[in-house]
Amino acid sequence: MKKIDNATGLTIEIPSGEVRGNFPYYGFWAEQAPRLVKNMKDRGKINASESDITFALTQLMELINGPYRVLLADRLWKIGETISLNGNISLTGYHGGAIRIVQEAPDGGKSQFAAFTFEKPVKMILDSSTHHLRSQSSLANIANTVQNGNAEIQRLNIELIALEAKKPSTHQISQIQTNLRGLTMQIQQIQHELQEGEKTAAHLENRLQEYGSLAQEMKSMSLEKETVGRQLQQTLNRLQALENLQPAGSITQHSAEMNTLSNKASQLGNRNMQLHQRLSNLGIQLERERTTSNSKAEVRQVQAAVRMNRQRLTAVTNQYQGLLAEEQRTLAEINEINNAIQETSSYLRTKVRIVESARTQLENARSTAANIPAFRAEDIVKVFGGHLTDVQRDIERYLFKNLQLSQAAISGRATSRMVGENIVSAETVKDYEAFLTAMDDIGDALGDDEYDLVEKIAKFGASQEWVPGATRVMALLDMSRTERTEAYRNMIEEILTEGVSAQTVESTGAGLIANFSAGNMNIKFDFSRPLNELESLVNHLSNSGLEFQFKGRDD
Repeated sequence: MKKIDNATGLTIEIPSGEVRGNFPYYGFWAEQAPRLVKNMKDRGKINASESDITFALTQLMELINGPYRVLLADRLWKIGETISLNGNISLTGYHGGAIRIVQEAPDGGKSQFAAFTFEKPVKMILDSSTHHLRSQSSLANIANTVQNGNAEIQRLNIELIALEAKKPSTHQISQIQTNLRGLTMQIQQIQHELQEGEKTAAHLENRLQEYGSLAQEMKSMSLEKETVGRQLQQTLNRLQALENLQPAGSITQHSAEMNTLSNKASQLGNRNMQLHQRLSNLGIQLERERTTSNSKAEVRQVQAAVRMNRQRLTAVTNQYQGLLAEEQRTLAEINEINNAIQETSSYLRTKVRIVESARTQLENARSTAANIPAFRAEDIVKVFGGHLTDVQRDIERYLFKNLQLSQAAISGRATSRMVGENIVSAETVKDYEAFLTAMDDIGDALGDDEYDLVEKIAKFGASQEWVPGATRVMALLDMSRTERTEAYRNMIEEILTEGVSAQTVESTGAGLIANFSAGNMNIKFDFSRPLNELESLVNHLSNSGLEFQFKGRDD
């Protein structure tokens, strides 16, 4: 069926009939249900995890489809059907109401209204079940801690066993050290044998060299003795010949030569005797050397033994170095494994303490969780039912308002520069939008009556070309309700004293005097021209408990 807006004459479609089946119902809600959690997170009005929101929605669906179906189902179905029947009309904009603002979106704000429909009861369930949910979450977390901790302890024990099995034994390192000591003694023995062999070889080589030198000397002296013998014989023969030529006892011309030959023969005889004696001694010495050892084969045999000992020394030394490196690697491995065992044992002790503490916490958490009551379904249903009525009202308001804006745009009116029926400047429109944005930022801190009041103050300011700054709105966060009431009065007074009436569609009518009183304060405003926006604002303030008296210009 159709519903008519008496102020504009516009109509929208409203569903008739009753809901059938369980939620999510065919159509709008069947489409929106899978995305409800995401859309509620995107709106940012509920500070909870997706799992918590899902839990609350599940509880709500049980109420909707269960014993409270008669109170909730038809209203919820009507909301979805109203949006579906008017699917060509956008639901976005700053049109107030309980939802206050719907951001521009490709789906025309449908998903935002769907999320808003469930926000209030979801918040209530989450608030009433916070301790229960936290307890359950804590219980699960602690249980996971205990379970994971036990698995970790088991893994660490297995790791310790593996490390102990991997660590070289004391017998193994003792055997290596015993072998090193044996090789050390062997190296020392070979070095001693090598030194003795080198000494023997050197001694034999020296004796061979000495024997050779003596033999060479004997050979040289034998040749010299032969030469000296020939010379001596020649000298004696010459001397004999001269003696035969000279008479006995006479001195002749040959006497001098004979004296010389005699001296020479004497010298040669002495030298010959010396050589003979030396050769005799050399012969004895050489014979002695020959009888002891002068065999070159023996020298070669000793040198071969020296070379063999050197090879043995190199091999045993290499074996020692390899075994020493093995010992160092083994000791380093033992040290590394001991450090790993120490670290693992320390971590294991810490993990055991954590698991023991978690096990105690788990027992306490289970005891606490058993005593936490669930939320009261009656209270949730009561709030949810009233909220669904507000949502239906907001949907109809946004449909009528956006339908009106659409028709105004089609007719050529510059709605982007109009606030109500007042044409305002682009700068004022910018200030007005900044004011509304700030309102949306602090909206959760204001009551519904205050939010509507501030919204009307913004419209009134735009109509007067004087919109209070957005910082004035943000400052409301730090004020008490009494202080905010004073701030609202100050905003109104500022607009009336600083603003200038904008060009309106109609500018005729009676004057207006407003006597504003709140607490001990009284402010009187005098207007020279009628202001529809202010009149609505005054009505709101009057309904909110603030007194206004309206008088004509001549009163």
